[in-house]
Amino acid sequence: MSSNLPPITRMLKTWREQRDPRAVPGFTARYGSRKRKGLTQRDTADLIGVTEGWYGRLERGQLDSISDALLERIVRVLDLDEAQRTHLWLEVYGVAPPARPHPDPSTIDPIVTAIVHALPWPAYTFDHRWDIRVFNEPGPCPRGVDTCSCRYAVSVRVADCCS
Repeated sequence: MSSNLPPITRMLKTWREQRDPRAVPGFTARYGSRKRKGLTQRDTADLIGVTEGWYGRLERGQLDSISDALLERIVRVLDLDEAQRTHLWLEVYGVAPPARPHPDPSTIDPIVTAIVHALPWPAYTFDHRWDIRVFNEPGPCPRGVDTCSCRYAVSVRVADCCS
């Protein structure tokens, strides 16, 4: 990569090309399997919720402003570590990023817990690291099958569990 490119271009392009699409939650289901490593500008733009042209201008350093929320979406999609996140914020804003919220795992909203436990199908909630926080024991299989796998897995749809 040419060294005369803006630092933001080198950073985002490198991080985007290093990101394994199979490691992005839902990527393969939405876009299909891919043999090559890395996300395209189009993939990245779609995943962060902007147009390909807008993301391309950002990657070329041609944008004047970008919101904190959008910058955090880029951090999440590219799975940047804390050092990379700080580097990105320093490049874009010239200041270190605010501390990430780290919710206390012992405090789970009792209303959310009640809703998850009341659902008759497998359900769960997760935190920002994809750790399961609350899950339920699903009811009996709607088809009456004794060996239904939906009783043991919390992430399958009830319609797909019996065959």
